[in-house]
Order: sequence, then structure tokens, then C-alpha cells
Amino acid sequence: LCQTLNLSKLVSAWKKLAGMKQVDIQLKFIDIVRATNTFGFSCFEGKARFEKKKLRDAILGLGWKAILLLDNDCKEEIFIDITFTKRWAVKKNTFTIDAGDHLPEYLTILTKDGDTISAELSAIIQRQICGKGL
Repeated sequence: LCQTLNLSKLVSAWKKLAGMKQVDIQLKFIDIVRATNTFGFSCFEGKARFEKKKLRDAILGLGWKAILLLDNDCKEEIFIDITFTKRWAVKKNTFTIDAGDHLPEYLTILTKDGDTISAELSAIIQRQICGKGL
């Protein structure tokens, strides 16, 4: 469950730091968190359909290298490399991403943050095109 977030490994790594100086613990923990797949993601709440089932609460995460759609129970996730993004569209309360042949259908999330998501995705892609990606 929730392999990309992997909170159990994060917590166990944090517990192993017990007994160290506080400054050393903070520096080591920052290194551990930065090494996770989802560090630096911007997250947006909404509703999405997973495997043609009914709509469920979901979180859409945008990062410098990937897009993550995760249901609130961490049971299902869709992880897309950002370079697979062909186009996206914003309509009232809906945000849709076309990942070309990498997904069987468009990735659609019902959210009020469509304009914000679109602006952030555009900024990420623009930065990568200019060679300033992280």
C-alpha cells in the first residue's frame, strides 16, 4: 500500500536516529525525506475514478518529474512520468491530462483548483524545457 509515499519506512528511519544530537538528527532526517519519490510535490484534493469504478476522494500530486494520482485510502495510485504529458485541459471543476499511450484513457480529476494545477504544470514543463528543472 502507498508505495510511493512509503510512510512506514520513513517513520522507521526516523526512529533509528534516536540518541543522536538534535542538529544531526534534523540534518539526517531532511536527507531521508528529500530522497523520497514524492518530495517537493504540490498536492490538490479532488475526486477521481480509478479503474472505471465510481468517483472517490483523491489527491493529485505534481512534481518536477512525475504526476501522481492517489486515492485517499492509499490503495490505488497512478504514477505518470511528467514527460509523458501530451496536453491538459481545464473546464469548470474538472482537470484532464492526456498521457498519450502511457494510460488507457485520459486522467480526469474533479477539482476546484483546475486553474492552479494548470498553471503549476505549465511552469514545471516550461522550466524543464529551459533546462532549469530540479
